[in-house]
Amino acid sequence: MFFEPSLIPDSFLPFVPVGFTELPGGSNYPHLQVMNDHSYGPCALGDLNSTIYPVCKAYHEVKVGTRRRDADKFNVPLIISEFGACLGGETCVAEIQGLTEACDDSLAGWAYWQFKKYGDLTTTAMTGNEGFYNEDGSLQQDKVKALTRTYLQNTQGELLSLSFNSTTALFNASFQVDTSIAAPTVLYYSTEYWYSDGSVLEVETAAGQALTRNDYELRFPSENHLTVQVVNPAFNGQVVVVRLAPTSAAAF
Repeated sequence: MFFEPSLIPDSFLPFVPVGFTELPGGSNYPHLQVMNDHSYGPCALGDLNSTIYPVCKAYHEVKVGTRRRDADKFNVPLIISEFGACLGGETCVAEIQGLTEACDDSLAGWAYWQFKKYGDLTTTAMTGNEGFYNEDGSLQQDKVKALTRTYLQNTQGELLSLSFNSTTALFNASFQVDTSIAAPTVLYYSTEYWYSDGSVLEVETAAGQALTRNDYELRFPSENHLTVQVVNPAFNGQVVVVRLAPTSAAAF
C-alpha cells in the first residue's frame, strides 16, 4: 500500500510533514506499506538557465528530506513515484540530477515521469515530449544518461549511504555487512553511458582497511552488473564501503 500527503498544496509547501498520525493500512503492517510522494522542482517548469541547479536541488532536498523523516516515523520505505516531466536540455538534466541526488542522500527510491507520452493530457507538455523519445522515435540521450545512475540493487546487509557523481561517474556506497546472508551485494553500472573505457572497483571498511580477494567474491553476471559477496566472517557487522570509478579517473 502506497500512501501519500495531499499533493496540493504540498507541492508548493515542501516543509510540511505528512498529516497521518498512524499508518493508514494499520500499525501492525509496516512491511506492507510505503511512504510515497511526487516532487517537481523549479527546473521542471520550463527552459530555465541550468545555473539554477543549486536551487532545484535545494527544493528536492527539503521535499525528500521531509518525507524521509515522515517515513522513518512510521518505519516504512520511501519512494518518489513521480518527478521530472521535463522536455529535455540542460534544465531537464538539472532537474533529474537534483531529485536523484536528493533521493540518494535520503536512501529513497524514485520513478521518472514519464517513459512515453501516449497522448497524455494530464500535464502541461502539450505537444512536447516529457518521455524518453523524440517525435521521430529517436532517444533523448541526455535525459536517459542523467537517469542511468550507478546504484546498489541489493545489499548484503543494511544500506547506510549511497552517492553517484554525474560529472565524474564516481560512485560510493556503504553498508553494514551481514555475512550470514548467503547472497551478494549487486551493483548496477552503465558501460554505455558512464564506464565505456572500463571501471575500477575498491572495497574497504569505513576505517580504511582494504578487503582482499580472499575476503570477498567478485563476479560479473552481466555487462552492466557486478556482485560483491563478503565471505570472511571477520567482517561481519562492520561497515564496508564500495567504490566504483571509470578507468580514466585519477583517483576515488
